[in-house]
Amino acid sequence: MNKSQELVINLLSHAIRGQKYELDINENINWNEVIEEANEHSVKGLIYTAINNTDYTKTMDKETLDDLKKTTFFSGMYQINHIKQVSKVLDELNKEAIQVVALKGLIVRELYPKPEQRTMGDADLIVKEGDLNKVRLILETLGYTVSDREYHHHIRFKHKNHLDIEVHWVLGNGRFFDSIDSIEDNIWETCIPVNIGVSNALSLSLEDMTLHLITHMVNHIKDAGFGIRQLCDLVVLVEKQGHLIDWSLFNKKVKECNIIKFTSVIFNICNKLFNMEIPSEIYIESIDEENMNIFIDEIFSNGVFGKRHTHKQYANWSACNIDREEPKNVYFKKVFYTMFGPIDTWGDKYNYAKKNKILIPIAYIHKFLYGLFGNKFTLKEKFNLIFKTTKESKNKDEILKWLELQ
Repeated sequence: MNKSQELVINLLSHAIRGQKYELDINENINWNEVIEEANEHSVKGLIYTAINNTDYTKTMDKETLDDLKKTTFFSGMYQINHIKQVSKVLDELNKEAIQVVALKGLIVRELYPKPEQRTMGDADLIVKEGDLNKVRLILETLGYTVSDREYHHHIRFKHKNHLDIEVHWVLGNGRFFDSIDSIEDNIWETCIPVNIGVSNALSLSLEDMTLHLITHMVNHIKDAGFGIRQLCDLVVLVEKQGHLIDWSLFNKKVKECNIIKFTSVIFNICNKLFNMEIPSEIYIESIDEENMNIFIDEIFSNGVFGKRHTHKQYANWSACNIDREEPKNVYFKKVFYTMFGPIDTWGDKYNYAKKNKILIPIAYIHKFLYGLFGNKFTLKEKFNLIFKTTKESKNKDEILKWLELQ
């Protein structure tokens, strides 16, 4: 971590605990770099809550401070309106007696001192598969439309005035787990009632919620990457609700998902960065400090959704063995993902191939020509991107092997 990243962590450590951060106001701080880092991880509002009404703001120039205040205010209002809209959706689903489990940010935000500063880019809900058609009709009545892009584990609904809603019927992303039974078993029997805004919903049990945060990180690191905000979610959950969690049951589920090493690393990182106390009941492996620091740098470089650097996105596709029917280290397969990425990540212009598989070869040619002559990057930048991707892919492959995810 560099100095600015260390400051972001210190600010977040105080913000997620509702504390103010005091430091020597004479210290030389590159606030533009700090705020840029926070912005990449969608935690600008959070870091502001740690320095608001302190002498620390005197170390910022007026323009930077005013921009941070404005961003924090409007971001908070946007999230409040988002919750109101989700509440409206839940009311309509409740009228039809459709059971809905709210996931991730919709639940953990309430554990933050300033919930509106735990930003969300969409809303994740899970329903029973038999209710999907009814859910679709209700959302369409509310002005939502189904995204053209196909997903194998959820449906994304878009609205011209509101954030997207992802409707899941399973929790796990089966591409990345040998077995996800421990995620799916007994969801509806163990879920607990909660309020989202003024509306009734359900939440996963605390054990399943904790597991889901971990498995969601796995999905992201093997798809694009994840950032600091996801770690904050785990910290606030463990610190606020850890005494209520059956850690023996959690350990059992982690073992069944075959993510013991990854879970150990994540809990160790939360301890190292945020001084989170690791529950004594959790099975924690001894972690190599050097590799853990490399992984921390990787998390910072990802940004909140792993899309901070284009070459890292391509490297993820190259490094990850997405198709389990193939051997892990087939060279040509890695080259393919480096050049094109998974077909389900291609833009709308390639929908003809997604809908009609016989047209995929034509789409490959289309993709290659657009990539070579398109306007997004110059030809020099594209060759530089390929070089960086190849190098980064090797690094990512080593990280995944160390985490025992490859």
